[in-house]
Amino acid sequence: MTTEERRGVVGMSDGDFTRLLPGHRSMTVAELARQQGVRPVRSLDDMRADLWDTDEELDQFLAGVRAARQDDLG
Repeated sequence: MTTEERRGVVGMSDGDFTRLLPGHRSMTVAELARQQGVRPVRSLDDMRADLWDTDEELDQFLAGVRAARQDDLG
């Protein structure tokens, strides 16, 4: 018995995984990526997004996130 079997881990291929997805026709992950026009990330620059026009806007966002987290802690 392998370590994975002892832990109850079951390996899945693309074909196995796509059968779990809802919908009439299952497709592979590669087909879905091709359909949606996504491509692999080759560098961190690929993930760069300019979300805030100024540093002050970023600071306000981060302050809001910190405040929300503090509120959640009680």
